[in-house]
Amino acid sequence: MLVMNKRTKQERVTMILYLARKLQHFPIQYDKHMNLYSSEFQAIQQLKNIFNDYINQDDSYATGRSGKIKFDELNKTIEYILPIRKNVEPTLIFRST
Repeated sequence: MLVMNKRTKQERVTMILYLARKLQHFPIQYDKHMNLYSSEFQAIQQLKNIFNDYINQDDSYATGRSGKIKFDELNKTIEYILPIRKNVEPTLIFRST
């Protein structure tokens, strides 16, 4: 019996929603948060496009995504890993540049 180790579209949606919630409560100071996901920052728009492409790909040919996006407004770089394999955890890291 062949066991599929790839995430389905529904599993990819669930994973992206989890990451989007983290962006909605992005800490900018000790007790303050910023909803980056609803922002119009160019880096977030790029990330949303990547999320949409990742979710909407055909399950038969689905591949993971990874890369870096410069977030100039916050002087950070977003590093992301959106794996297609179920045994690999997604990653979304903001690093200072």
